[in-house]
Amino acid sequence: MTLLEGYIGIDTLTEQIRKKALRQGFEFNVMVVGQSGLGKSTMINTLFQSKVSRRTFNKEDYFCPKTIEIKSISHDIEEKGIRLKLTVTDTPGFGDHINNNNCWTPITKYINEQYETYLNEEISIKRRKRIPDTRVHCCLYFIAPTGHSLRPIDIEAMKRLVKVVNVIPVIAKADSLTLEERDKFKRIIQDELKQNNIEVFPNDQHEDLDDEEAENNKWLRKKLPFAVVGATDSYNVNGKNVLGRKTNFGLIEVENENHCEFSYLRNMIIRTHLQDLKDVTAQVHYEAYRQRRLETIKSDPSKQETNGTVIDMVTPTPSPVGSLRFQKTANASPRSSQATATPANHTPKVSPANNTSKTAPVVANSAPHKAMPNANGQSVQMNAKAKAAMAHSAKNGGSHHLAESKI
Repeated sequence: MTLLEGYIGIDTLTEQIRKKALRQGFEFNVMVVGQSGLGKSTMINTLFQSKVSRRTFNKEDYFCPKTIEIKSISHDIEEKGIRLKLTVTDTPGFGDHINNNNCWTPITKYINEQYETYLNEEISIKRRKRIPDTRVHCCLYFIAPTGHSLRPIDIEAMKRLVKVVNVIPVIAKADSLTLEERDKFKRIIQDELKQNNIEVFPNDQHEDLDDEEAENNKWLRKKLPFAVVGATDSYNVNGKNVLGRKTNFGLIEVENENHCEFSYLRNMIIRTHLQDLKDVTAQVHYEAYRQRRLETIKSDPSKQETNGTVIDMVTPTPSPVGSLRFQKTANASPRSSQATATPANHTPKVSPANNTSKTAPVVANSAPHKAMPNANGQSVQMNAKAKAAMAHSAKNGGSHHLAESKI
């Protein structure tokens, strides 16, 4: 390291980056997945302290759709001068049908479509100065508080979701479980996730971390899945307004760590790992999709979509047949080439009075006739029968169409 002899102002770089980032603002996209009735909308509203969920914003009643639907809504929220464009994506209909076979397919398809949109913008010839980021950065997967084990649909869905997005599992409506039941349920879920090789967020394998970050992630993984309770009503407790759910047995405070683990979830998503969620999405999941997509185009260029995006992955090599034909043409004798050269779209005229002309009019499929060289490099001569037929046709003033005669 070279020591500076005076002050030059390198320390102002952080302030320059901060001003530019504040001027541009930030983007964060979160998706909620789970069956109806688990409090997904309430949890999103509790996380961001505002009515940002789809159902509360549009005031719509829930009905079970025939197929899985994907609905997104965007908000611009601001806190202490920091602007954040928040997009919340809901998946109504997930797990609510009698036959839930492949119910995760529309979700993974939507996530990959956002990667495809970003890729098309990134590799376009004339792209924007700043590409809008619609990629899903975080997926909150809600688990029903059964207290027994994960359902098969939960295992199969998370197996596929962790391959394309950062998945954070949470136990919804944890106030329906006792503390003993909650701890036992969490241990069962952790064992099932390990047995099925389901790597949820955070994962130290994604990037290099310092000792403090690695220790923090290790502690968070022990707490997963978070047992959470969502609420949007506030109550006065000892002169302080707190969010909670009031029951006949007392008040369940949402932000009280002794009551539930909502504060762990909020701190991880917003206060400590929001940028990590975006970085892992861009550097791991999007890069994996981008690599697969470009390899597909490289192996089969016909699969490239014609939407204005051009991907020049490989230069097509000339076929062996074309090379062989080119080589034969180049090796032909000059005398043979001159003798067979005929201007395009040219038909020699023959006088009806003189049918013994040495110039034979030959037209084959409206293309100039070319004599084929034989093994000795000489032009192939027409046989006597072909000449007689040509002369007879010329004498009668008819059209002249003769194919090439072969030896």
